[in-house]
Amino acid sequence: MSGTDSAVGPRTDKPLTAMPSPTETLTDISEVSQFLPPRYQPMRKIGQGGMGTVYQCLDKALERQVAIKIMTDRYRSDPQGERRFMREARAQAIVNHPNVATVLNFGVSPEGRLFLVMEYLEGQDLRSMIRQEKVMEPLKACELLRQTCEGLEEAHNGGLVHRDLKPSNLMVVKDHRGAPWVKILDLGLAKIIGGQTDLKSITVDTAGLLIGTPAYMSPEQVAGATVDGRADIYSLGVVFFEMLTGHLPFESETMEGWLYQHLNTKPPPPSKVNPAIARYPQLDQIVLWMISKQPHERPKTAGELAVMLQRLIERKLVDGTAPRARKSGPRPALSFEDNPPARGSGPRPAMLILNDLPPPPPDPGQTPENARKGESSGGGTEIMRQRNMEYAQCAKAAEKAESERNWEDALEAWQKAAGLAEDPDKAREHAEVCRREISMQSQIAVVDEAVSTGSWEKAEHVLGRLSAARPNDPRIEQMKARLSRRLVVSWLKMADDRIMALPEGDLRQALLERLGIAHAQSGNMAEALNILQGASRKIESRVVGLAQAIVEAIHHGHTDGLRPYLERASAAAASLTDPAERGRACLEVGLSYTAYGDQGGAASAFQNALAAYSEAHTKGIPMQAFSKKNTTGMLRRPSAEMMRSIALSTTTNINSPKSVKASWESAIGVVAQAQADAGLVEDSLATAAMIEDPWTLSHSLSQVAQVLAKTGRSVEAERVTAQITFSLPKTQALRALAVSRIYRGDLNGAEETFKNINTPSDRIQLQGLLATAWALRGDKGRAEFRVAEAIKSISDVVGARSRFQALVGAIEPLLNAGFHDLAEPLVREASKLVDLIDDAAERLRSLLQMAQVQENARSARFSATRTMVFSNQPAPALIDVLRRALVILRQVRPGPDRFECVERLAYNIGTASMPVLASELLGACRDEAEGAVIYIGLSSGVA
Repeated sequence: MSGTDSAVGPRTDKPLTAMPSPTETLTDISEVSQFLPPRYQPMRKIGQGGMGTVYQCLDKALERQVAIKIMTDRYRSDPQGERRFMREARAQAIVNHPNVATVLNFGVSPEGRLFLVMEYLEGQDLRSMIRQEKVMEPLKACELLRQTCEGLEEAHNGGLVHRDLKPSNLMVVKDHRGAPWVKILDLGLAKIIGGQTDLKSITVDTAGLLIGTPAYMSPEQVAGATVDGRADIYSLGVVFFEMLTGHLPFESETMEGWLYQHLNTKPPPPSKVNPAIARYPQLDQIVLWMISKQPHERPKTAGELAVMLQRLIERKLVDGTAPRARKSGPRPALSFEDNPPARGSGPRPAMLILNDLPPPPPDPGQTPENARKGESSGGGTEIMRQRNMEYAQCAKAAEKAESERNWEDALEAWQKAAGLAEDPDKAREHAEVCRREISMQSQIAVVDEAVSTGSWEKAEHVLGRLSAARPNDPRIEQMKARLSRRLVVSWLKMADDRIMALPEGDLRQALLERLGIAHAQSGNMAEALNILQGASRKIESRVVGLAQAIVEAIHHGHTDGLRPYLERASAAAASLTDPAERGRACLEVGLSYTAYGDQGGAASAFQNALAAYSEAHTKGIPMQAFSKKNTTGMLRRPSAEMMRSIALSTTTNINSPKSVKASWESAIGVVAQAQADAGLVEDSLATAAMIEDPWTLSHSLSQVAQVLAKTGRSVEAERVTAQITFSLPKTQALRALAVSRIYRGDLNGAEETFKNINTPSDRIQLQGLLATAWALRGDKGRAEFRVAEAIKSISDVVGARSRFQALVGAIEPLLNAGFHDLAEPLVREASKLVDLIDDAAERLRSLLQMAQVQENARSARFSATRTMVFSNQPAPALIDVLRRALVILRQVRPGPDRFECVERLAYNIGTASMPVLASELLGACRDEAEGAVIYIGLSSGVA
């Protein structure tokens, strides 16, 4: 590490994965001593480096200075901190080369602090050197680059890619002769690329992340494609450009701007930025070769680049503007490759201009005497000069067209240049590149057209064909990464068009509300608000829709920027004049605050709902959970919304004192349950105390007991459960209490609670959970007993659909825990029940539910392994299930059930990423409304 404090680089040198440097607590040197072995004596703090603070220390055993990095407190608190610090140490220790900083030791203090001992380096980083010198002398820059390439070649041969090469990671010290010497630092982001199977844990916590520094990242890093040593060569090319010119090849104020330019913008030659180096054309060629967009167009290895730089240095560079006397015989030429590739094997780098051009080959039909006559007359020379001028003009026009990405004009110019050139290979190679780019643009246009029409299958097919033809092309990887988002936008637009073609009515309004929520699920809250505002003329419906959209956005991971929408919904709810509508709106706002994690906002909203409902009760206004019954049946999920609908099902619009009081108590019960869901247990108990109706009170107390059980407050949950007078809500509370005890490890207590549960369906589900818990403890006998008991109890449940639901509840924990052998008998029984369900809609729902449980279990197995790359394709069994569901869908009659089934099936197809089935489902749709529902379901599954 440096013997001087590292200068802070500009914002271009900040890694994408970097966090603000934590304030180091070990500022006192005596305090540092207690975290190191006795042989190391701290001397002074050097600076911050990666995940730790670096100190200059004396190794008393060897009587030499070393640099020791101690992991900071901030990263110690991170569950991945120790793992990442060890990865950095091991990655740095893999490489043993004079141009790579050497790791001397690694250890853990008695207090658990990790430390890394490295050689102490006296010098400055390349960033500081560039700042001081502004523009580096070309020979010096070539020498520093050569040394870096040699160290990098050693790292690549050891199976490491640095992935974050930049000036601040290159330390320049002095060797024994006083000459500049490069040391590569910070292999903490290095990636294993081959061999070294015992070190693959180095990359576990970086999989899937964008790693690097924006100004220096290679296009394949930007696109998230596979990287190898050529990515480091690209980054080093950017550094070389900066050394020669004092500037970066690209400039931007935003991270997105950097990334876009790496992918799409052609860099200028360094001589355009620094005209002083124009007399060394080979430098332009080297830099542009290193920072080619395509990996295969760059040097194959850092070692190859080092050899070529060594040759340049030995020849002291060659001034391309100085004339040279022609020598007889063949002229040696320095090329990027000792053995240039054969024609047709891919782009071949241009030859370095170290001498003037060789004389043209003689015409086979011309005798030496005629050639001498032509030379003496000057006619042949003039013709050749004219051809060279025309070639130069064509090449210049072609390069200009290429820089503007006008590939048709570039192709025409290169074809013309090939007819004028003495050696047409270069022009033909450029022409071939243009043809490939034209073909690429044509295929991209096909993908764009497919996306605009919502044709997922066609877009995937063309991209798959492109990817096979051009593997690791960053543009294709970027298109594949953006495809899902572009399709969601297209699908929602097509759903909007179909909905607007429907006549005014309840169906159109319901579909617009669902469309608005789908936009929220995709993260576009502005469009969601715009659609919801136009879906209904009633302000209360708009507020409710916005609150529900916020909840869906949060459930889909889109939490940024939601606070203004929450505040807007809250203010709009408070402004409603009708107390019943205000209560309903405040209730929904409270639920959105709960989802957002703002318990204080939720508590305030629920209190406002209680006040509004009480005012409505006083004025004799009946209350409802929803402004009107949903005509499509697809806007609600069987969750909290369904529970609230059931709880208020007794409400009526008849203004009798009895009906008003019943509706008020039902509404109060809903608020109590919502408060319990939000963790506001005391508020929930206080609200429930206002209820007189025993059934409504039992439901509310059951909900409170379930929340208490989930939070581990078993004694309070039992006390509340004892107050419940009805069997069904009491069983629900007991079931939650048993589940809580299972997860806390109190299996005997769970068994005792289980004895008090009489509902067969609840008993079956708990049997599965108990079987899982005993299996996890290694008690296979008890686990098998519970599974057998669950199978015996199936006949006690009435109805095939109810039996199926109970079995799925027992199967899910077993599959998720990986006990497939235990779950297999239950899976067989559930599969038999699917065909016994008479109602086609219920049969389809059951089929999809079982498929989802099995797919979730499969995903859980993958996420629990250390496999870094695996296929994300669905299991063949899931494909068969969804095809079967498509057949069952034809049997579902038009109406609310069919709409719900269509959306659910589309959602599953989107989640499973099966474009072929999406095309089949769209082909089976019956009308505009159903088509809109399909597009909404697909967008929700893919988003």
